[in-house]
Amino acid sequence: CKVVGIDPESQWVSSATERAQQKNEANRFQYQVGTAEKIPFEDNTFDMVTCQTVLIHVKDVSIALKEMLRVLKPGGLLAVA
Repeated sequence: CKVVGIDPESQWVSSATERAQQKNEANRFQYQVGTAEKIPFEDNTFDMVTCQTVLIHVKDVSIALKEMLRVLKPGGLLAVA
């Protein structure tokens, strides 16, 4: 599988990217700057969208959830904790 992560802080994106490269997993793990309220991907991109302890940090949970559903493929899984 391929894992794609977003974070609003470029330092964490860089750190995660470096870690994936060090473990020779850069082809499976991709990271980029983005927020839950404006996910930088096209509609219907992912088979699964997940987050953990993200929704407590966003200003508008409904916008974040709508974005997660937007990038989720039909029949995909949304898992939030």
